[in-house]
Parts: sequence; structure tokens; C-alpha cells
Amino acid sequence: MAGHTAYSGVLVALDAVLPNDNKKTRKSVECYQKELSGIDKKITASFDDVYKILHLYMSYDGLQNAKVIAIALQEAEHIISWTEKRLGSAA
Repeated sequence: MAGHTAYSGVLVALDAVLPNDNKKTRKSVECYQKELSGIDKKITASFDDVYKILHLYMSYDGLQNAKVIAIALQEAEHIISWTEKRLGSAA
């Protein structure tokens, strides 16, 4: 549950920065990866880690390694901070 919640927070933050043509459905992971790769390769790598660890490994596979989870949560915070900076510079 915690992994899914943290991952959802990252998606909400990214949705504020990335365009979405269809507001009724969430973008696919591939769409986020493609859009981010055109903006910032480091954030794309962070997103990939967050997706795999928080969404897949924690939510579906039951990963319980606290060190790995802590790193993924730091990456999630990094992505959210990145989006806040982008939104601040756009204002």
C-alpha cells in the first residue's frame, strides 16, 4: 500500500508538468518515460527506479528490503521536488 501511494504521488506531480491530451485516463508508463526522456534523462532514470521499486516490486511482488525502499522514496521525493521547481519557473 505504501509503495502504491508514493508512486501515485509521483504521477500526480508529473501530471502537473507533463501535457495530457486525454484527461479522463491516466497516461501509460511508456508515455511518462517518453515525455520525460525528452526533458531530462536523469529524471527519466529516477522515474524508472520509482516505477519498478515502488509500483511493481512493493505493490505486486512484496519487496520488504528497507534500504531499497528508502532509496526509492528518496527518488520519489527528488522527482516531486523537480516538478515543483519546473512549476515555479513556469510561473
